[in-house]
Amino acid sequence: MTLATGPSGTRRHECTVPAGEVLPGEALDVALRVVLPPEGVQPAGAMVYCLPGGYTNRLFFDLGEAGDRRFSMAEALARRGFIAALADHPGTGGSNAPSDLWDLTPGLLARTHSAVVAEILAGLRDGTLLPDIKATPGLVAIGCGHSMGAVITIEMQGADRVYSGLVLLGYGSGGLPDL
Repeated sequence: MTLATGPSGTRRHECTVPAGEVLPGEALDVALRVVLPPEGVQPAGAMVYCLPGGYTNRLFFDLGEAGDRRFSMAEALARRGFIAALADHPGTGGSNAPSDLWDLTPGLLARTHSAVVAEILAGLRDGTLLPDIKATPGLVAIGCGHSMGAVITIEMQGADRVYSGLVLLGYGSGGLPDL
């Protein structure tokens, strides 16, 4: 689904990407908002995969309304040529949940999001993720997480090295138990 193009020319798409069978017999899907740069903006060559903190969803990174996106990080990234992929964690927003919510561990979330990043990168690189985007071979992924999203971003990078760079916001390791 394509949302309206904003005054700046950025384009927003809502989609769901399969993460595959991350639990025995259970497949999870992750809901995304993909914010693309305006036509004619020089591509930055990177997709920023944004994970929100607890009790929030993908829209945390795209604040505001269609006519006023002054506080939207996704808007700022897209206007500078980045592709912003804003994700809901399994069990939040538009993403489905496993049958047993106790399965939602940091490790499961990391595996799920790593699979989705790989799927998104492949689709963006060959131009098949969304109907109106061109192929972007050589595109790299940057992980961006806020609070709990930063924890999951670190878990992903430690397990799979999915990112070329990390942006960790509102996160510190002091006072947390070992994961």
